[in-house]
Amino acid sequence: MDRSCVIQLNSLVEIDQEFSGVYGKLGKRLLILHVMVLLKFIGSYGNEAALAKLGLMLGISKGAVNDYVRHACNAILKHRDQPIKWPSVEERRNISGRIRKAHGFVHCVGLIDGTLFPLAFAPMMNREDYYMRKGDYAIKGLIICDDAARITWVEMGWPGSVHDNRVWVNSDIYLDTDKYFDQKEYLLGDSAFSASAVMIPAFKKGHNSNLSEERRFFNNKLAKVRIESKHCIGLLKAWFQCLRVFRRVIKDKKDLEAILRQAMCACILHNLLIDHSVPPDWFDEMLEELDQDDELNQSVEQSGGDTRHNQVFAYMLEGC
Repeated sequence: MDRSCVIQLNSLVEIDQEFSGVYGKLGKRLLILHVMVLLKFIGSYGNEAALAKLGLMLGISKGAVNDYVRHACNAILKHRDQPIKWPSVEERRNISGRIRKAHGFVHCVGLIDGTLFPLAFAPMMNREDYYMRKGDYAIKGLIICDDAARITWVEMGWPGSVHDNRVWVNSDIYLDTDKYFDQKEYLLGDSAFSASAVMIPAFKKGHNSNLSEERRFFNNKLAKVRIESKHCIGLLKAWFQCLRVFRRVIKDKKDLEAILRQAMCACILHNLLIDHSVPPDWFDEMLEELDQDDELNQSVEQSGGDTRHNQVFAYMLEGC
């Protein structure tokens, strides 16, 4: 993030009431320092994000680092509805138009994918729910983005062992589809999701049979557009590397909420930065980690929604 981005972000929160009640030495420091400490914290990976180490580097106490991060994070979160919002009717038409022109899918208004936010330490509450089969712990996140890798919806906070499809079918956007989708509009996802009127997933390979040539063609076409959701999550974790592993121990709901607030803050900053250029090699390591996440997320049997799924499938075959 360059100087202009930092100044722009500071101008967004500098008059926020979050800082009006800050007294003592903390209150006498420039507000931009709060923003810079937050950026350093969420941009650091592993031990580099330790509060004591950040405090030593910045010349402030461990407690001050924690306070700086909390105040700046709270101020940014108040602006969540501006950077992260479900696209309007006109915006959805623009998204579907671009996707149709580039990839052939008609009426697609977004791409959905799940990801894991690993935990450095085992939670002290309900730890078995966060346990993954590879022996680590994580929090589940579900992200919807457009074809430009801009986040339009975030669902997070479920334990890492929960399947992507379960998070999806319990989300507000799925439970109230009429509010978010017009007729024929849908999302594209991988085979972890079950087909529905608003979800078109990749076809799942059977236990003892291979996919037909037509279904392989469809999955290949879908993968080419869905790579943008991988880029979105990869870019998010490349910019804000604290998402690659959270060092805070989840002792109670307060700790979990603090982690989720930091993760949401990173998502907001992602959308604010999305128009800035990114080195292509940033994606390489991140995409490898995302592929490992997919291995942990086993596919579900698809049931219901087959009519809509087959309609899109037939349309794509007609265009080949």
